[in-house]
Amino acid sequence: MKKRMLILLIAHAMCYLAVAQNTDRKYSYPVKQESSEWKSFTSHQQMVEACAIPDKILTDLTTAALLESCLDYPLLAEIWAYNSPQKGIEAMRENFKGLQNLIERKDVADKLLTVYRKLLTTELRSLNSLVEKGRFSFQLSFIELLLSQQSVQDKVDEPTALRLKTAIGLAQDYKAANKEVFSPISTSYTTRLAGNLYRYHYKASFTRETLDFLDTGLLKTGEAAAEVNRTFIR
Repeated sequence: MKKRMLILLIAHAMCYLAVAQNTDRKYSYPVKQESSEWKSFTSHQQMVEACAIPDKILTDLTTAALLESCLDYPLLAEIWAYNSPQKGIEAMRENFKGLQNLIERKDVADKLLTVYRKLLTTELRSLNSLVEKGRFSFQLSFIELLLSQQSVQDKVDEPTALRLKTAIGLAQDYKAANKEVFSPISTSYTTRLAGNLYRYHYKASFTRETLDFLDTGLLKTGEAAAEVNRTFIR
């Protein structure tokens, strides 16, 4: 009897560990962009549907695993196909439940910051091709765009805000030192993140021109960036 009970307990523990491993592992999209199946798609909707994460898996994924899944989303680059970065994020949120679910998570700000800080330690010389460097720049910008969302900023507590300020300063230096990888547009995403941190968390006031930049992600003049940089205290 005792032996049978022990076996049952071991089996239960193994099942628990298997579930824990599954939920903490990023989702593997079944159709890859380089596959013949992907190339056979005749509409954008088919691509969206092929990239959808099943609801059961979506709810079981930890926030860290869900964030990794979003970074691997095959249609991630479409964010930059819209009139502004903000419209791109909003469109992706409508088309992809993964992003919608991620932004709603209570610990999303903390998990985004963890990945942001990790990316900023990447040795760019380890990225051998232009494709790798472009993908890395996209991912870093994506994290900054998500951290700039008001719904994410609303989840930033004081310790997280202080760590985010430090990370933004690191990002400014990191991008300035690697201009061959990061364009002025990429740099503007860091500036926008700094402005929205001060706008939403520290309740800083900005001019209408700067607020338009913080809302849309489109930097039309240098004055908006200059105002944010004057406000941002490293």
